[in-house]
Amino acid sequence: MKMYFALGALLLTGVAHAQTSEAYWRSDIVPTPTIQQAVVTALTPAGAPGTGSTATAAIINQTGQNNRFSFEGAAGNTGNQITFTQMGQNNQLDFSLTGSNNTYLLEQLGNRNVLDLKNMQTNGVRLEIEQIGDGNGLQTNGYPLSNPAIPLRITQTGGMRLIIN
Repeated sequence: MKMYFALGALLLTGVAHAQTSEAYWRSDIVPTPTIQQAVVTALTPAGAPGTGSTATAAIINQTGQNNRFSFEGAAGNTGNQITFTQMGQNNQLDFSLTGSNNTYLLEQLGNRNVLDLKNMQTNGVRLEIEQIGDGNGLQTNGYPLSNPAIPLRITQTGGMRLIIN
């Protein structure tokens, strides 16, 4: 009986303390690097921030320590398939999306990689970004990556820095 009560109390808190990295959906959640946490806030029927829509699927894979992940989807996003992977230490991934029917695969496989994809406004886009090794950086405002007719794959290795505006 005590075991079931403790399990129930943990489930009601909504926070899982199982890693030394962070995953969170909303920009108003402040990172706390001294606390182990993974926080995912689901979209409410009223349209509160989350993945943007109940029809948007987002998968997060994190292994390693001190990784930071942030995703914010606009209300009304539909049909998006997004996979985020961080394997290594001290990676940072920031992503915000307005749009529908997109497929994103974003991978950080190494240490100290930075991926900053803010203000992405796309529909029907297929984009794969892979950072392999240490010290890669990619920053964009999203506009040049918004053509749905051209599937795009970007691979960075060994400390490459790329700014696309």
